[in-house]
Amino acid sequence: MNPLKGRSRSLWMGATVALVLGVIAIAPTSLWAQGGNPTLGGMDPDDVEHFPGSIPLPPEGGQGNIAVIQGQGDVPYWYGGGSWPDLTAAIDAACTSVTVLNDASDLNQMLLYDAVWLDQRWVGGSLTDTEEANLADIINSGRRVVMIGENGNWTGWDNQILGLVGGSYVGPDVSGPQDATGGSALLNGVSQVNVSAAGTANGGSPLFTNNWATEFGNNVVTVLEVNAQGENWNDLDNATFFNNVASWICNSEAPVPTTPEWSKGALLLLLLLVSLVVIYRFRQERRT
Repeated sequence: MNPLKGRSRSLWMGATVALVLGVIAIAPTSLWAQGGNPTLGGMDPDDVEHFPGSIPLPPEGGQGNIAVIQGQGDVPYWYGGGSWPDLTAAIDAACTSVTVLNDASDLNQMLLYDAVWLDQRWVGGSLTDTEEANLADIINSGRRVVMIGENGNWTGWDNQILGLVGGSYVGPDVSGPQDATGGSALLNGVSQVNVSAAGTANGGSPLFTNNWATEFGNNVVTVLEVNAQGENWNDLDNATFFNNVASWICNSEAPVPTTPEWSKGALLLLLLLVSLVVIYRFRQERRT
């Protein structure tokens, strides 16, 4: 056997293996990992609804430091408000810490927390362009987010928060016992929840047969209702459902940043260059 040919084969094989291993090492976070742990980043909003029951309840014990974007309105249906004593207590019990922010205008401040809870701003309330962009960044970061809306009187607000995840308000508003759809850990122990004129959404994965509470992707929950977690707390399985929601948002940690796309591309380019150098040296040796 010609030793030069044997060496050539070894070099070719080494270059090929290096290139293949490099691609395998780089690709998961940008290609197939997205399918295994889908967030809204890089997804078509229409695809978000293709992940029913995708939100598991995290382990008990509380490790989340969450930010609550302060609610507004004539009646205090928000975290810390007089109309939500039970939900406020549930969040406080489940979370490591809760920080109330006046608005969502400071992205760097919001990024200090593991998760974000956005309360409604009453009829006519709205998000600024900056707040919408910041919330979109928070969602795309993989952090868990709960957003509260309401019925048709909140249509503008509902369309803003739902629009962040590819949904929209559609109506009609619904009242009375609502049947759980099943298939989500958020519905553990939940058969029916009683609501009062709750809004309904288009898109996402409905948690109830009427889509007033919805999962989007694996890190967003929207609730178009404020009474079920207020004066209706002790009705049916209301307390169980909202305790589940509190546990989910509070038992979360900020995601570990993945390798930036530019650095993955640079590494792949380096591997290609190394392979080309090996091939070039190889051909030179064959000529000699």
